Amino acid sequence: MKKYLILVFCFAMASNFIIHAAAFAQDKSTQAVEIKAGAPESLEVSVSNGTELKIMDLQAKMESGECVITWKTNIMPSAKAKFVFWSGSQPNLLDKSFIEKEPLKGFLHKFAIKASEVPEDFVKIRLSYVISEEAGAYSDLSAADITGLKKNNGK
Repeated sequence: MKKYLILVFCFAMASNFIIHAAAFAQDKSTQAVEIKAGAPESLEVSVSNGTELKIMDLQAKMESGECVITWKTNIMPSAKAKFVFWSGSQPNLLDKSFIEKEPLKGFLHKFAIKASEVPEDFVKIRLSYVISEEAGAYSDLSAADITGLKKNNGK
């Protein structure tokens, strides 16, 4: 009986400690967090997760029968870039996409797509790099921001 009482007492103490530790941790996670707004002139959307790779200055223009996409990166990408022409506000399996044949070397990049392969209607182009299952980067370019585009895009 004595062993049983000691066992119950130890269990009660351990449970009490765990509950108080959880309550203490919960109080810490609900403290105020300071969020700093980005620079107001920064309109470019570029998201990176789990990688140092950043996509900058994404642009596209229609010239000489091609859609020429240019961009910069802060480091040389180890993966191929993928371009998806979104037909709506959410990705769709039927959206037209293109992938580089080889990862481009350097920090300045250029990719050309024949004008005949550019979809008639699209909302934006998403440029993305998938580094691993947990890491990647992407940037969006609105169809309205493509220089020389005369098709009925951006509906």
